[in-house]
Formats: sequence, structure tokens, C-alpha cells
Amino acid sequence: LGRGGAREPLPLFGCLRRDESVEKLSGPSDLPPMFRPAQLTLVPEEATDLHSVVAALRYADRAITLLSYQTDVIKHGYSLIVALVEHVFTRVVPLPLPPEHPHAHQCLWRQPIRYETQ
Repeated sequence: LGRGGAREPLPLFGCLRRDESVEKLSGPSDLPPMFRPAQLTLVPEEATDLHSVVAALRYADRAITLLSYQTDVIKHGYSLIVALVEHVFTRVVPLPLPPEHPHAHQCLWRQPIRYETQ
């Protein structure tokens, strides 16, 4: 039995009890991190000309930048980045045709481009 005949719920723990206010120890709460969605669907499924290749690379770069800055908010951010880079360079951007290919003259990478575009 404790003081005054009342039963203490946990004996020998009275030295751990604090009767003073702990409000002075609290501070302002941290702001939650801001989430900005990366629109992976802006990257086109296929690039047929140089302008669409450049646009696909820019959209991919923007999405990768957003994903890399939000690794603490987005789960598996690095996996998404790797998957996006793989998709862009294996599915979206066309590969150059070999010189002996019958349609080599239609290859995107053999077309003349202006100096300002290079």
C-alpha cells in the first residue's frame, strides 16, 4: 500500500514520476515534406522525328529530377528512375539503322538537321 492507504499501481516506480509540466519541452511541429507528382505519362510512347525525341528526353529529364529530389517521400524512387531511363532508350528513342539496311535513307539519325538544332 502506498501513502494514505491507496494502492500504487506500480511500486518502486515513484522516482520516475514527474509532476511538473512538460509543455515547455514541446516545440513547433515539423512541416511535412511537400510532394510534387512526377508525370511519367508525358514521355511519349514513340518518337518519330527529331523534335519528338528531344521532347521525350526533356520530359524524362524533368520527371527524373522530380523523382530524385523526393526520395524521402516517394517509395522506390530509384527503381522508377531506372525503369524510365530504360523505357526511353529502348522503346521511345529509335535506334540508328545499319548502313546496309534497305531503308537506311529513312533513318531518323541520317536526316539533315539545321545548325541551330544540333
